[in-house]
Amino acid sequence: MEEQSITYADKIGLPPGSLVYIGKIRNDKVSVSEINFSPEHYEEVDLEKITDCNSWDNNDTVTLISILGVHDTTIIEEAGKHFSLDPMIQEDIVNTKSHSKLEEFDDYLFLPLNILGVDLITNEITTERISLLLAKNGVISFQENEIKILTPLIERIRNGKVQVRKRKSDYIFYRMIDIIVDNYFLVIEHLAERIEELEEKILHDPDAGVHEEIYDLKRKIGFVKRTISPLRECISNVKKSDGNLLSESTQNYFRDVYDHLIYLIETVDSQRETINDFLNLY
Repeated sequence: MEEQSITYADKIGLPPGSLVYIGKIRNDKVSVSEINFSPEHYEEVDLEKITDCNSWDNNDTVTLISILGVHDTTIIEEAGKHFSLDPMIQEDIVNTKSHSKLEEFDDYLFLPLNILGVDLITNEITTERISLLLAKNGVISFQENEIKILTPLIERIRNGKVQVRKRKSDYIFYRMIDIIVDNYFLVIEHLAERIEELEEKILHDPDAGVHEEIYDLKRKIGFVKRTISPLRECISNVKKSDGNLLSESTQNYFRDVYDHLIYLIETVDSQRETINDFLNLY
């Protein structure tokens, strides 16, 4: 049975900033967790309500807040009030179908991203949504599901790895984005393997199904390109930001992320050209 979704059509006629969740219909329970850390301190708690985030303004620690369940617009509205988030930012948080775009305010940076993966059973490209908010003393992540590729970073903080515990919130913000971008390489490598398999089939054992396989792979490559491309401009703006939320050293790290995105986009473009050649060859 196909999963039902709420689409943009459900927002027609509503005023800007209206909180309408866009995505697959969910009924999962919302959870809010908080981690506070410094070189000498670590505390991790599950919160009953968003207003229990008491350590957000503590200059002596870094606070990481994870909100799981953006389908519940009530919790997003409560977070908006508690952290003084712009209504348009709240609207972007609950829209899991929008592209990446950087929003910069005096007190925080906001960046929604799409995390790509591969279902090895169906060979379909999977996607998860996470929205990251960087403030002076912490980072908030808004997501539907637990993002497993970020678990090793959280474990390093939890286990008292000295170097990461010495870092500030802007570095944690960078590391989360860097991990997500690195994961794109795995998707690109999967597509490259599919292209090699398809080339062998076209040259040595073409059949009636090859035409559909070519178009299927072309569709997936196009989807990956549309996902990655908007993030390039976002990271370009992050590394040029003149606000006070990012240190110079962290902005240098983002230059490396930007270079990775350039390489990824060039690789996807090359893969798309290869698929077009396959169509001509077939």
